[in-house]
Formats: sequence, structure tokens, C-alpha cells
Amino acid sequence: MKNTLVKPFIRKAQKSDFKAFYNLYKKFEREYEEIAYEPFVKKTKKQLKKEYMLEDIKKELFYMAFINNKLVGYLEGILRNSKTGYISDLFVLKEFRSQGIASGLRNYFMQELKKRKYTKLELDVNIKNPAVDLYKKWGFKIVKYRMVKKLSWK
Repeated sequence: MKNTLVKPFIRKAQKSDFKAFYNLYKKFEREYEEIAYEPFVKKTKKQLKKEYMLEDIKKELFYMAFINNKLVGYLEGILRNSKTGYISDLFVLKEFRSQGIASGLRNYFMQELKKRKYTKLELDVNIKNPAVDLYKKWGFKIVKYRMVKKLSWK
């Protein structure tokens, strides 16, 4: 059952968001494993420590979306040297999808790109990810295919 449409509160991430982010990230990990060609590259226990994940949260272009004080999505953006922005992570809880939350997060990132006069936005996506249709709707075009072959040596 979808929640009724409620406008999310979107802001830059803060250190105090760590616990909510950690819990949301674990859901992202489980969901990604369902569509990935191979298991999600799990972070080690050391990498999942608070200090490591706080580095992500402290990044200038890490945005979080809340509905009724509940973290429902996040976007981590990166600025590349070639005036290219890159969406490295974008996730919205299933029950809050199709409500404009991902678009809102993208818009916050795009405002920053516009301020800095960036001219291109990129992202990578698994071909089985249902978000491919959303990215096409946003105007993204497929420019290359990455192919994978598992090798087994006997």
C-alpha cells in the first residue's frame, strides 16, 4: 500500500542523521542484491563503523528526504573535474516511491550543479533496476554498456 502523497522535507545530511542513514543503507543493500548480477559488495564491519559512514554524511552534496521526521530517501552526489556531476547513490524506500522524492533529491543536487555552472550529470545503474525508466524520464540516455562474465577456474 502506497502512502498518500506528502511533500518531503529535503536537506543536507548532518552527523545526527547517522543512525537513520545506516538503517536505510542496509535496506538499500538488501534490495540491490535482488536485482544485481552478483551479490552486493558488502562493506566490511570496519567500513560500516560510524566513523566511516559519517564521512559520507559529512560530504557537501549528501541530501536526505524526510516525511514526518522519518528518513525515506537519500542522494549522494559527487562533483567531477570535467564540470560533470555524478549521482553515486540514490535510494528511496519502496513504500515512498512514485511520489516525487527521488526527483526532489535530484533537484537539490542540480541546484548546486547550476550554481557551479556544471554542464553534465551522470549516473550508473544496474540494467535490472526499475529506476532505469525514471532516469530515462529525467532525460538520461544510455551511452555505454558494461558487460560482466563470471570466470571459474577448475
